[in-house]
Amino acid sequence: MNNSRASLGAMACVVVFSSGVAAREAKFFTSFEPEEDPPFAAGNLDGQNGWEVTAGAAVIQDTVSYQGLQAARFDPTGTTQAEWNSAGFKPSAQNVDFFVQVGDPNLALPAASPRLDISGAIVELDVINGLEVFDGGAGAEGAWVSTSQPLLSNQWHRVTLRIDFAGASWDVLVDGVEVRTGLGLAAGSPAAFRFLRVAPNSRVVYLDALALYEKDPASDTDGDGLPDVDEENLVGTDPENPDTDGDRGEDRQEVVAGTDPVDPESVFDVVVRAAQGVVRVEFLTAPGRLYTVEYTDALAPPAWGPVADPAFVDRAGTGALVVYEETPGVPTRQYRVKVVQQ
Repeated sequence: MNNSRASLGAMACVVVFSSGVAAREAKFFTSFEPEEDPPFAAGNLDGQNGWEVTAGAAVIQDTVSYQGLQAARFDPTGTTQAEWNSAGFKPSAQNVDFFVQVGDPNLALPAASPRLDISGAIVELDVINGLEVFDGGAGAEGAWVSTSQPLLSNQWHRVTLRIDFAGASWDVLVDGVEVRTGLGLAAGSPAAFRFLRVAPNSRVVYLDALALYEKDPASDTDGDGLPDVDEENLVGTDPENPDTDGDRGEDRQEVVAGTDPVDPESVFDVVVRAAQGVVRVEFLTAPGRLYTVEYTDALAPPAWGPVADPAFVDRAGTGALVVYEETPGVPTRQYRVKVVQQ
């Protein structure tokens, strides 16, 4: 990946990436798209690909989505309940991974939290008290326990459930962080994955990028920082090749930078120019990223820090070309651009 070009021999530019992206390897995956086989059509979710809406309203819509163009929306009528049956896909051990967004409450309804029941691993998406989970192994009847994991309304969260049906136990991770382990499945739970039941209660719930898999969720065959399921399903890269498009930028770096990891012409370029004592650092931004221009006057050891101009510290990307200018006042100064994926 051609991360940098410099017109001043003594100046170098380094691109630094960081990200909170997590990943999995899937046996089943859907992002509710029209091009899937079988496809999801916009409109009523009931009857589509194993989904049954037993009360209230749930639809496929294209206004809010995490992956692709469409996502499922479960409306807060107070009685809405929808269920997806796995239609024979019942492995004995299962990881369930999905992205969920909870909207603001409908104040005309009781303040009940949205609830998802994944074959007896039950979570409440409480944006006030944080995620709560049902421990079926607590006492004779089980009990709700808090994870102290905050959930922000109108923001996508990744929820991962590691379910051991043979051992009747499960763990939950939120945004890649393990928040509860060793929970018991609800009484009467099936011995394999069968369903995902959604009850939005007083808040709208969006669901997207639903994956089921058996392999270690951290499996990363090519060691590029993107475990296999996201390479196959979310990104479209080769899980056995760290640089799928051969442009010298690893797949995870391109995901963070907002470039296309399957297009060798799509690269994150930083151009440094110097003329008459003025330095220009130029780079193209992408939405959903924050950019910070950093500098150091010594590389042995380096002491990187942000430039003084606050407009170039955690600057939100818009898709536009931006230019940072300064007069360093020193004979040699190195620059780099730090990119953080939001």
